[in-house]
Amino acid sequence: MKKMLFAMAMCGMLVACSSTTEDTSTSEEVKKEETKPKEDTTNTESKETTAKTEEPKEEKDAPAVDESQFNMYAGSLTGGTFITTTELQDGNKAFVKYADSFATYKTENPNSRVTEDDYKMYFGSGNAIQKIMVGEPARLLKQFEGLESVTLTLPFEGKRYSTEITREELNSYLGFKIESLGEDSEAWRSKFSDEYIYNEAKRNEMFNKFVTVQ
Repeated sequence: MKKMLFAMAMCGMLVACSSTTEDTSTSEEVKKEETKPKEDTTNTESKETTAKTEEPKEEKDAPAVDESQFNMYAGSLTGGTFITTTELQDGNKAFVKYADSFATYKTENPNSRVTEDDYKMYFGSGNAIQKIMVGEPARLLKQFEGLESVTLTLPFEGKRYSTEITREELNSYLGFKIESLGEDSEAWRSKFSDEYIYNEAKRNEMFNKFVTVQ
């Protein structure tokens, strides 16, 4: 009888221990669950709301063109000796004009040692006019990011060569932004000069597209 009572008592104790262990285990799991970091839905919603309400970024305004720097640079373009006019209108439209004859050049530069033969040889050989009309407007648009357009006029021996090209037109034609070449002379040479000034086929194509001959 005592053995039976002892056995029953032991069973009761085991059941109680088992119950206590189970409860403790469950309690620990609850604590772990409670201490797990919750997903910050507030921040997510806030980010989404911010993304929705954030205004699209506006493109930076092109830098203003310094007129004195423009005139100085434009005067040193290819054939600059014969340039009679460099002008900036509305702050972003460039105008460059070459002398319409040697007589006009000599009148404005009476002390110049350049002869009429020099003048004729300069513009009459090596496709000089084509190279100037294709290359120099692009050079100005590269150098001065604030320029919107370039108008260049070069009269020679009864013909008047002229071009009026905008930055948008040039960039669209090239397939890249001319201003991206910046001060990188190597990039200018490889991406534009070699490709469009000294490559005869591409130079002719660009000349025929953008230059008017009257």
